[in-house]
Amino acid sequence: MPKAITFNTISTELLEHAELIYRRFDGLGYTVSIEPSNLGYPKTPAMSCHKHHTTIIIEVYTRPDIKTLNSWVALCKSTNHDLRVAVCLPHSNQNKQLAKHQIDFQQLGIGIYVSNGTKVTEICQPKDLSLQIHPPELKDFPKFVRKALGTAYELFERGQWREGFEEACKALEQRARRYLKDSINSGRLTIYDTHGKPKNPTSARIDKMPIGPLAEAFGNASPQNITDSQLYKTLSSINPDRVGVAHKINKIKTEKSLRSNVGVHMHAIVQAFRHMK
Repeated sequence: MPKAITFNTISTELLEHAELIYRRFDGLGYTVSIEPSNLGYPKTPAMSCHKHHTTIIIEVYTRPDIKTLNSWVALCKSTNHDLRVAVCLPHSNQNKQLAKHQIDFQQLGIGIYVSNGTKVTEICQPKDLSLQIHPPELKDFPKFVRKALGTAYELFERGQWREGFEEACKALEQRARRYLKDSINSGRLTIYDTHGKPKNPTSARIDKMPIGPLAEAFGNASPQNITDSQLYKTLSSINPDRVGVAHKINKIKTEKSLRSNVGVHMHAIVQAFRHMK
C-alpha cells in the first residue's frame, strides 16, 4: 500500500496533482522532500526531488506565480550545484496556461509537467541553470562538423550538458580514429612503441581505441604535423573527464571536474574537428 502523502501548503483542488508528481519522481528513484525549507529559498515549495547531483524544486499551481518562479530561477543561477525548478499544472488548465507561459518557461529553463489526475506528462525538462556553457556556433563550421556534433548540441540545448559532452567525445573519438587510419594508410604517419621502433596499429585495433589510447598514439606519432599535435593535446586533456562521465558519473569529484571543464572542453573538441577537415 502506498505511503500517505501529506501537504500543508497545497490547496485541496491541487492535492491529487501534487501526489501524482510526488509519486512520479519517487518512482524514478529520487528522494522527494515535501515542503522543504532552506536558506535562500524564496518560499516553501511543494517539494524538492534529489538524485545524484541534481535537485529539482517543484511548484504545483493552478496559475503559475511568475514573480516567485523568477526568484527560483535567480537562485538556481546563483548556486554552484545542479539546482533546477519546475511547475506542475492540472490538465484542465493546460492549454490556457501553457499557451501563455510555455515559451517563456522554456527560455528560462523552467520545467513543465501536466497532471490529468491519473498520470503526469513532461512537456519540457527543467535545466541546470547554474552552469553556463557557450560552445562555438555550429553554423560557422563545415557540414561534416555540424553533422558530427549536431546531436551533442541538441542535448546541450535541452540542458543535458553531461550527456552532450559525452556525445561530443564519442563523435571526436570516431573522427580521430578515421583520421589516424587515413594518416597511417597513406604513409604520412608512423606510430612508434616505447622502444622507439615503428609499430603501427592495425585498422581493426584502431577501431576499438577509446580516447586515451588514441591520444597515446598521436603522442607517439612521427612526423607530427599541427593537426596531430592538436589532437594529442585535445584528446589528452578531455580524457579524464570523458572517463568520469562514462564510468564515474555519480562521484562528487567527477561532478566538480565536469562543471569546471566541460565548457572549455567543448571549444577544444570543435577546434579539433576544424583541424581534421
